[in-house]
Amino acid sequence: MKDNALLQTITGAVITTGLTLLGTAVLQKYQNDAAERTRFLDGAQVTAQATTKLLMQDYNALEQLRSSTDKKGFEFYIKDSGQKYEKFYRDWRQQMIQNQFSM
Repeated sequence: MKDNALLQTITGAVITTGLTLLGTAVLQKYQNDAAERTRFLDGAQVTAQATTKLLMQDYNALEQLRSSTDKKGFEFYIKDSGQKYEKFYRDWRQQMIQNQFSM
């Protein structure tokens, strides 16, 4: 009878320990998944903000190009403003590509 009670106590302790370890592992997995989702969302938000900044820079450059070439003709565009914008656009495009790969 004593052996049976001792066996039941040990079995109960082993089952309790196993369930506790299983529950802890499942909870840890859920917490890791939640942390991963949060990191992804934070990265996506930073990337979206950087993309918005780049788009605003391009819009401002286009607006500056439009205002500088307004009523001055295509020759002025080719000689002055167009070259400046083309250089800006190449740099801007490179930044945009880097921004997309940083995601």
